[in-house]
Amino acid sequence: VFFIMVIYYFNTPHIYFIHHTIEIALNDEIKPFDYIQSYYNISKEDITVINKVNSEKCGKYIIEYRYFNHMKKLNIIVKDVLPPVFQTMNKKILINENIEASHLVKDLYDQTDTKVYFKEKYIFNKEKTYKVEIIAEDEYENKTAQSAYILVEKKDSESPNLYGLEPLTIREGQTIDLMENVILYDDHDINPKVSVDDSKLNINKAGEYNIIYTIKDSSNNQSVYNRQITVLNKYSNIETKSDGIKTCYLTFDDG
Repeated sequence: VFFIMVIYYFNTPHIYFIHHTIEIALNDEIKPFDYIQSYYNISKEDITVINKVNSEKCGKYIIEYRYFNHMKKLNIIVKDVLPPVFQTMNKKILINENIEASHLVKDLYDQTDTKVYFKEKYIFNKEKTYKVEIIAEDEYENKTAQSAYILVEKKDSESPNLYGLEPLTIREGQTIDLMENVILYDDHDINPKVSVDDSKLNINKAGEYNIIYTIKDSSNNQSVYNRQITVLNKYSNIETKSDGIKTCYLTFDDG
């Protein structure tokens, strides 16, 4: 029986893999025959490969190798091997104010879910500039570290700002959103309050009007801005655009 088994074994085709499980990086090219270490009583042309691997998604997969009346399976693990990529921003806060590490991060990119945190616990209880270390870590424990600076102030004395208040031209009767494309910014307050005084604006009467914007932060610092709104007669031969640019057309008749 032993000799029969030996003869059967050495006359049976075999495939030997490099490893029982192959790990590849996300989006890598799948090369089924590169994972084979050697063949026995078989040639490459006798093998049919059934590739069930999606290299664009992390997970566990199988490649089937079929030859004659036999079939062998190879386990494939697709994993993220690249660390996250991101940029840092410097911030200003008040003494003992809490800030999340994610508030200092922009343009974060990774192929899998990522968490952002400080390398250590910081207590911002002194009026000075702190250098902090920020870690971005994906679900496969790939990490990237970057530094940023946090300026701690005793009092918020800087006024908030508004951007995007270019002059606006409309036609009579045209409704407008006075906050469209307007950007609010404050160095401490994420949501400063804005009020718009449009009491002098009459969208149904041609003319030039002045709109007043007031922005105030939580420390009562405020800024006031003026914006010019031009209302054109609806029969005007001027094309109006949202950016305030006017276009005039010069035409000629047959004469």
